Amino acid sequence: MKHISHPFRCRSAAALCILSLALICAAAEVPPAGVKSTRAMAMEYLGRHVPTVLKSQRGDGAFFPFPEWKEPSGYHQYCLYPLAYLYVTPEAGKFHRDPALLKAVRASMRYSSGIMKPDGKFPLHSRGGYWGDALDEWWTYFALEAWSLIRTELSAEEDELWRKTIRRSVDGCVAHVRATLSNPRSIDPSDVQNHFVCFLHAVYRAGGVFAQEDWRQLAEEGFKRVIAAQQPAGYWHEGGGPSTLYNFVTARTISLYAIESKNAAAWQAVRKAEEFHRAFTYPNGSPVETIDGRVRYVGRPISIIPPGFSWSPAGQAYVQHLIKALMQIPFEDGFQGYAFFTDVARHAGGIEAKAPSPPDVYTLPNQLAGIIRAQGWVGVASAIVKPPIADSRWWQDRQQHLSLWHPRTDLIVGGGNTKG
Repeated sequence: MKHISHPFRCRSAAALCILSLALICAAAEVPPAGVKSTRAMAMEYLGRHVPTVLKSQRGDGAFFPFPEWKEPSGYHQYCLYPLAYLYVTPEAGKFHRDPALLKAVRASMRYSSGIMKPDGKFPLHSRGGYWGDALDEWWTYFALEAWSLIRTELSAEEDELWRKTIRRSVDGCVAHVRATLSNPRSIDPSDVQNHFVCFLHAVYRAGGVFAQEDWRQLAEEGFKRVIAAQQPAGYWHEGGGPSTLYNFVTARTISLYAIESKNAAAWQAVRKAEEFHRAFTYPNGSPVETIDGRVRYVGRPISIIPPGFSWSPAGQAYVQHLIKALMQIPFEDGFQGYAFFTDVARHAGGIEAKAPSPPDVYTLPNQLAGIIRAQGWVGVASAIVKPPIADSRWWQDRQQHLSLWHPRTDLIVGGGNTKG
C-alpha cells in the first residue's frame, strides 16, 4: 500500500473521506447522567470487584489471578491501593474497616518488598513472560498512597518495612527523572512517553510524603515541559502521533497533578484532553482506534479514567458514561486498571453533570482526521501516516484510515493499525 505523504494530499484525503462518510453515516448521544454522583458510582464499581481481587491473592501475598502465567505480574500488585482506600473510607460500606482488606494490603507489601531488587527495580513478568528488571513508577505511586492511607494501622516494624521498600523505589524514580531532565531536549513534542509522565507524578507525590521539596520542584519542571508539548487537539504524541488509549494514561496523570498542585496550565491541558477524548470515543465507551498508533480496537472502555475530567459539567457526564459502560462488562484482566480507577472515586469533582452530545462533526486542528456522528452511526476518517518503525514492538504501522461503527453491530469497518 502506497502511503500518502504530501500534507495537502493528506488533508484532501481526510476531507474526501469525511465527506463520503457523511453520505452513509449519519450523533449517538451519550446517555443522560444518572442520579448517582460520580463518586458514588465509582465506589460501587470498586466494591463490586473486591471479592474477585481478594480471591486472587496467594498465601505469599501476591495477587495472581492467572495461574497459567509463569509468575505473578507486577501490574496486578497495584491492587493494594484500592483495597487500602476502601478500608479507610466510610462510604465503602461493608468494606470500611474490613480486616480482610487490611490483611491483604499488608501481605501485598511483604510480597513486593521481598521481590524488589536492591536498586528498587522489580522483575517484570507479563503474559509474554519475563521482560527483565525495571523500575515501576506505577507501583511506587500506588504504594505511596496506600501507605499514607493505612500507616496508622501498621506496627513500627511494619511501617519501617514500608518506608524502606518505597524509598528504594522512589530513589530509583528520582534518579531516572533527574537524568532524563538533564537533557533540555528530553521531552520532544513528537514523542511524549506516558510512562515518563507517571515517573514525574510518582516523584512529585514522594516529595510530599518524604518532605523533599527538591523532588517536587524537579517534577514540576518536568510537568512544565510535558504540558508545553501537548498538541493543539488535546493529545500528546506517542511514537509520532496520537494514541487514543494511552492518552488516557497521560491525561490521568496530568489531571492528578492539576488537582494536587492547582496549576492553571495543567488544568488547561486537562480540559483540552477532555475535549479530545469526548470526540474520539465510541458510544460503547471504547477509544476510537482509527487514529491510534499503538492499540487496536478494544470494544470496551478502559478504567484508566482521568479524574480531572469530572471537574467540568461535560466531563463529569462523560466520566459517568464510561463508568456505566464499565459496569456492563466482565472484570476480566481488570486488575491494573482497577488500581488506576481508585483515583476516580477519591478525586471525583462535585460539579453537576451536564450531558451534551459529543460533537456531530469534529476534525483535528491539523485536518488530518475527523469523526462524524448521526442517527447512531459513527464514521471516522484518518489521513495520519508515518514511516513504519520496524525495530519497535509498540508502534503500529498506520495502515487503517476508515472506521464505521453502529450500536446494533459494533465495529463494521476498521479495527486498528497493524504491523507489516
